[in-house]
Amino acid sequence: MAYALIVAPHLLWGALVTIQLVLASAVGILAVGLLISLAKLSRWMIIRLPAKVYVDFARSIPLLVMLFLVVFSLPGLGLKLPVFWAGVLGLVLYYGAYEAEICRSGILAIDKGQIEAAVALGMRPVQVLRRITLPQALRVALPPTGSLFIGTLKGSAQVAVVALPELLRTGQDLAVSSGRFLTIYLMVTLVYLGMTFLISTGVGILERKLRIHD
Repeated sequence: MAYALIVAPHLLWGALVTIQLVLASAVGILAVGLLISLAKLSRWMIIRLPAKVYVDFARSIPLLVMLFLVVFSLPGLGLKLPVFWAGVLGLVLYYGAYEAEICRSGILAIDKGQIEAAVALGMRPVQVLRRITLPQALRVALPPTGSLFIGTLKGSAQVAVVALPELLRTGQDLAVSSGRFLTIYLMVTLVYLGMTFLISTGVGILERKLRIHD
């Protein structure tokens, strides 16, 4: 018990790094997901094809391979990112492909008659997207997006491989230095469970608020 209290601040610091990693990635995932979903729905093949290739590629490889590509291949191209932002980029490129399919499904779930009626009323495409498409697509996409963010939280543990001192990497270092593997990994597990619970609760609250305002 005394040892757990001693190492708790170190694990909480690692958890803070993990939270920052997931939050930064979440913003990028949402942006990439929306842009790629719109590209895949484009009538122009020159826009639709690259988006499809990216999604198929990212969904066909393990997350660890994507992280290695970003962390170890980009420097060879003259682009060297700090480990934190390299981890963010890897997570965004990987999970952004999955979010793109979630967003695309949400957009396709909208009744086309509503969009046609908005266009008939003289609304520009950007106005249709902002006022008709996105608000309704959000309601459809929110539950799977919440699950995706939980997956991003769990996937962030793999960033430990590239030496970012997030929660799992901090736990590994403490376990190796102390030899108390069971204690450390149980504590790490509890912290992950707590963060997953917070994400699930937050998504549930947001879903209820959207239903109330529907």
